[in-house]
Amino acid sequence: MSKNKDGDNKPNYGYTIEDINDEIWLTFEDVLMYFKISESTLKRWIKKDMIPSCKLGKMRLYPKKLINRVLIKTTFNTFNKFKK
Repeated sequence: MSKNKDGDNKPNYGYTIEDINDEIWLTFEDVLMYFKISESTLKRWIKKDMIPSCKLGKMRLYPKKLINRVLIKTTFNTFNKFKK
């Protein structure tokens, strides 16, 4: 993973301030139910920085629309690898 404009290794999702205004924020449990995944899968995705999140106090929130965009991009990239 390459460094983003802030100089760290976090992925750059191309997210704008307008995207944040329209975002739907999910809790950990909401993400599990929405994507129908196990707790261990979500923890693995978080650990690998596969999905974005932000911390508000003690609560971590996940942007639904951005997660959808990231997962779709990942799916297309995987599909294109097998297509070749």
